[in-house]
Amino acid sequence: MLYGGIEIPGRPDLENIRRLDLLAIPFIRRAHRLGIAIDPDYFRELSSRFSAEIVDLERDIASYIPVDRLREFSGVKGAGEDDDDEDDGTDGTENPAVVPTSTSTSTSRFNANSPEQIGRLLYEMLGVGSGKRLKTTNSGKTSTGKKTLELIKLEHPVVPKILRHRELSKLKSNYADKLPRMAVFHPHGTDCPVSRWPHPAPPWRVPCEMG
Repeated sequence: MLYGGIEIPGRPDLENIRRLDLLAIPFIRRAHRLGIAIDPDYFRELSSRFSAEIVDLERDIASYIPVDRLREFSGVKGAGEDDDDEDDGTDGTENPAVVPTSTSTSTSRFNANSPEQIGRLLYEMLGVGSGKRLKTTNSGKTSTGKKTLELIKLEHPVVPKILRHRELSKLKSNYADKLPRMAVFHPHGTDCPVSRWPHPAPPWRVPCEMG
């Protein structure tokens, strides 16, 4: 017999599954009532650290573009305009980086969040994945989604940098930047005017919406 009356019958058991589901209800209800405590200052510091690494990665990725082909990125579609159905790790936010070279112009821009620009760099300029049968998008272009890049990440050092850039961009926009803006201050004391629950300290809490 395990915690919560769960038994091990040696075979799948629907009653065990029901009991497991019920065990979480008190914690879920409490989270809905109180929210989830966070430290906004820590999240802001984390966002700054992510930003610094993202900028460095953008420069590193852009450095793989052949100098004589920089102008090809003028007018290329930005983020969120690819029809790839894989999760690329971004939220579609534009984050353009001017290609760091003396021959670039104000219109020669490389956007590490752009699926089309990443596809052009990887498949047309660097020849990554050549000879492999990689997934294509609805428009017939080779996918730049996460699953596809994972298959070719050992073929060129720029691919892990792209994956890391996407990971950090998603963490920054969806969590480090967003959660502090959602947080509500709950005063400490025996009767919090926000949640009506006692708090031993004055925490900032992110409300959990009831589904």
